[in-house]
Amino acid sequence: MGFKGLFGTRDPNLTIQLRVAMLANGVDLMSAPGGMVSAVHGVKEIERTLDAFRISVRWMKAEGDIRG
Repeated sequence: MGFKGLFGTRDPNLTIQLRVAMLANGVDLMSAPGGMVSAVHGVKEIERTLDAFRISVRWMKAEGDIRG
């Protein structure tokens, strides 16, 4: 998808839907859909975030919010 595909279009509704789905999966993005990573994020936190993202994307696909 590349950088432009991920960050080129800012659909506010899609951003909100992703944030809500991530929150429901225990992760707060706190910023744009790219999120933030800090020095205190270890392997466990990154894996949890990736799992939450995968589930969130599946939910959004099932709802028809995104194609895939």
